[in-house]
Amino acid sequence: TRALFESSIDGLLERIRTSVTQLLNDANVGVGQVDTVFFTGGSSGIPALRQSVAAMLPNARHVEGNIFGSIGSGLA
Repeated sequence: TRALFESSIDGLLERIRTSVTQLLNDANVGVGQVDTVFFTGGSSGIPALRQSVAAMLPNARHVEGNIFGSIGSGLA
């Protein structure tokens, strides 16, 4: 079920939130200053991940890249 899946990945989502917080701190950027979040790659299609990031960065608009092709194109 979705609930079981989201419960299973909660630790991973916490690691992502920690990374985002550290990135913003290192860059000396406040959460209110982030105006856009670009989602790309397969994991960015997970609703719980998007909701988690959206909760952290409430002023940011969300832009979606090619979820399945952009990572491969970047590697090429």
